[in-house]
Amino acid sequence: LPLRQVLWYGGTRQKLRSKLRDIRARQRELQQSLASLGDLDHRNKDTALIRGFVVEQFGLFKQYIMRVHYGGYFSDVTAPAVNPICWLATWTLCYGSLLFF
Repeated sequence: LPLRQVLWYGGTRQKLRSKLRDIRARQRELQQSLASLGDLDHRNKDTALIRGFVVEQFGLFKQYIMRVHYGGYFSDVTAPAVNPICWLATWTLCYGSLLFF
């Protein structure tokens, strides 16, 4: 190991442990993003996986440029879950107001 890595990690074993810890953290993030997509459409999950693997191959600067240029296409942003009672009450209010006006 170069001197900088020896000072940073302390040895080869610690460097390997650090890399494994980073990989496991990325794995958890990917699993959470796939879980947030829901079970409605498996194509969304496939698209998110492929997008993640493609973006992972780029450096940090290129990832930043892609996020800025494509406007969030490369971030897994989905709508949050809605309480069914609130959803039903809102639609009841909407249809009720249409009936009275």
